[in-house]
Amino acid sequence: MDTARSEHWGLSQTVTNWDSVDTYKDRHQSIASWLPDQIIANRVVAIFREPNSTCSTYVQSGKAGVITTVIRFSQSSPIDECAKAVEATTAVIDQIPR
Repeated sequence: MDTARSEHWGLSQTVTNWDSVDTYKDRHQSIASWLPDQIIANRVVAIFREPNSTCSTYVQSGKAGVITTVIRFSQSSPIDECAKAVEATTAVIDQIPR
């Protein structure tokens, strides 16, 4: 196995108490770099990058938010953590209550 090309990454999902994506964004402006929102399955998906090789998505679910986070453990890993976070969110978005 070519360890230089290995994909060393992890994924987690968290449910948080935020009443809107805008409130979440306002509260986390100083610690996250926000990318343009995407529309997936007619829902707004916010995407944000943190400085530690982490990228996350945020989807509103009632009075809560569902955050999908991908972290890249190895700087030599060829993955795009934001693409993986969006891919994982897309895979489960129909299971997240509105």
